[in-house]
Amino acid sequence: MPRTSLDGDGRVVGHFVPKGAVVVRLNADGSHTTCPKASVCASRKAYEERHLA
Repeated sequence: MPRTSLDGDGRVVGHFVPKGAVVVRLNADGSHTTCPKASVCASRKAYEERHLA
């Protein structure tokens, strides 16, 4: 699933459930980065804004 992370455009390749994060493989160089799920998923961001604020 293509996404834009804090480090650039990439594809979600994994989930780190206990931390609420996703692993994104960056298109630019193929490296991986971990970022909060809400930073790449609009529905998760909306949920967190409604229920965790």
